[in-house]
Amino acid sequence: MTPLRSNRKYSRPPRLETDFFKMLGVSVLLHLLLVAFYMTPFFQRAPVAAPPVYRVNLVNAPVLDPQAGRPEAAPQPPAPEPAPTAALRKPEPIPEPAPEPEAELIPGPNPEELERERLAAEQRKRDEAEKKRLAEEQRKRDEAQKRRLAEEQRKREEAERQRLAEQQRRLEDRGREQRLAEMAAQRQREEDERERQARLDALRAAARAQAEAPQSPIANAPVGMPDGRGSEAGVSAPAYVQEFIRQNWNFPRGLAVGNPEAVVRVTYNAAGTRTSFSWVSRSGHAAFDESLVRALTRSQQLPQPLPQTMEFTITFNLKEMLD
Repeated sequence: MTPLRSNRKYSRPPRLETDFFKMLGVSVLLHLLLVAFYMTPFFQRAPVAAPPVYRVNLVNAPVLDPQAGRPEAAPQPPAPEPAPTAALRKPEPIPEPAPEPEAELIPGPNPEELERERLAAEQRKRDEAEKKRLAEEQRKRDEAQKRRLAEEQRKREEAERQRLAEQQRRLEDRGREQRLAEMAAQRQREEDERERQARLDALRAAARAQAEAPQSPIANAPVGMPDGRGSEAGVSAPAYVQEFIRQNWNFPRGLAVGNPEAVVRVTYNAAGTRTSFSWVSRSGHAAFDESLVRALTRSQQLPQPLPQTMEFTITFNLKEMLD
């Protein structure tokens, strides 16, 4: 069986749709051509320069709506009004400022270095404080040392003044005692001299009286000693010296205790002057020994000369001398 054919004819699209597609193709082609021309060197744009970096001049006052100009420019005085001219001159173009070089970036301080510097500064402060403290302590020690030395010096000077004053006082006392002793000794010497002179005068008077006395009842009785064996008229020199010293001796009987005995050695020259005196043995009785010294002092000069220089060893017994 054969299919049935339609009696209707194929319908063509409207002409309006065909024109639309044509226009769309032309538009795309034009855009492609425009892009191609734009990519050619003829249509390449010049490189855009980076805007210059400006520094704001702090002399200028800040405003909310600034005018066009350079921020680093100093404020300009108001421009004078231009004089009227027949024709306005064309303003000259303002040259664009040259771009300033970019500032070199300086790396900031390292935190570790800052900490080290802080610690070093603190350490320096501590060192300075410690140095000041040590200096102050040393100053105080020096001042204390100076005060101590000054006090010691003052004490030494005071002790020295006291010592000198005491020494001066002792010297004055000693000098006064010495003067008193010298005065007493001088008075004693004068008294001894008067006594000695009186005894000498008495001996001389006795000698004159004996010479003028009547003759001894014994016919032709010589002047001598009972135990004499010589041929010279006179008495024994040792007996004469001992008796002369005894005549010059004085001792209070209230001090006569026991029977002390002393031996002395004396030397007289031919003129009868004593030249030396020494102890052979002391009696042990201080008062008796001192009385012998005073008697020997008074017996410095004999009333009669001696035959020659002679040395005598004389024994003085207290009991015999008092009888």
